[in-house]
Amino acid sequence: GDYAAFAGAFAARYGPGGSFWTSRPDLPRIPVREVEVWNEPNWRTFWCPAVDPGGYATFRRGAADAIRAGNPSVRITLGGLAALKESSYEGGTLTGMSADGFLEGVVAREPTLASRLDAVAFHPYDLDPDASLSRVGWLHHRMAALGLAEAEIVLTEFGWRAGAGIEGSLSEQERTLNYEHFTNQIARTDCGVSGVAAHSWQSPELNPLNLEDWWGISSALTGLL
Repeated sequence: GDYAAFAGAFAARYGPGGSFWTSRPDLPRIPVREVEVWNEPNWRTFWCPAVDPGGYATFRRGAADAIRAGNPSVRITLGGLAALKESSYEGGTLTGMSADGFLEGVVAREPTLASRLDAVAFHPYDLDPDASLSRVGWLHHRMAALGLAEAEIVLTEFGWRAGAGIEGSLSEQERTLNYEHFTNQIARTDCGVSGVAAHSWQSPELNPLNLEDWWGISSALTGLL
């Protein structure tokens, strides 16, 4: 309930026609037009203590209802699913649920979801850009099987890591070619992809051992590509 109230207030304040823009006519009007409800709820790191598609369905519905009440023009994205095709376990404990299995659980709790869902957010991170493209096609197919064919797909995270000597890192030339190939091809699919956002525009590039420091696609010093 608290989260739903926050989400509704956020949409009413910062969405199109929101109170913030009315109160600050001196600022450029750049309203929030799309909201992703949560991040990777099918991954235990972000949904503790255990992945729970039914619980997330109830949580998402409350937030979505409040957002629509606060600003009906804001698009609502179910998000953003870790791109798992198989569930993962550690010591017999579920750490990540497959994206389609999670969606199946959400639909089971909320059977009317198909008529109330604008988009599903997805996070493909394969080293091979063609494998990521294939994973998006797989999600599109599975969504159709679950009655969600009308919902769009938004890639709110994807990318390739830099950082010399870090496992899974690529050279800048390799990263450039991957971004070019992936974005060129994803625009030519018929999977209903309506938006992409790389992770991330800029990262600190300070600690050679910290994986999260090396996702940026612009220079941490100059901000330039």
